[in-house]
Amino acid sequence: SDRRWNLRLENGVDVKLPETGVEKALADLAAYDTQYKILSRDIVSVDLRLPDRVSVELTEGAATNQGIATEATMKNGAVRTGVTSRGGNT
Repeated sequence: SDRRWNLRLENGVDVKLPETGVEKALADLAAYDTQYKILSRDIVSVDLRLPDRVSVELTEGAATNQGIATEATMKNGAVRTGVTSRGGNT
């Protein structure tokens, strides 16, 4: 049966892995982190479940500090933002 896994990193960030293509998703995340240092930012999770994008969930504090949080977009103490294309040569 189809199953997927989440990773919890030492810094508390959850990485949501896809059902298939885990190796590519992790390679893409590593490249993205090398370029943008995403895993050392104030984030809750990184969602790699969709093959064409990476979704980053900021902590409420980080989103508020960046002036992008609104009460309507708050969900469970975090804000979903930053959808970025993934695939090709990243």
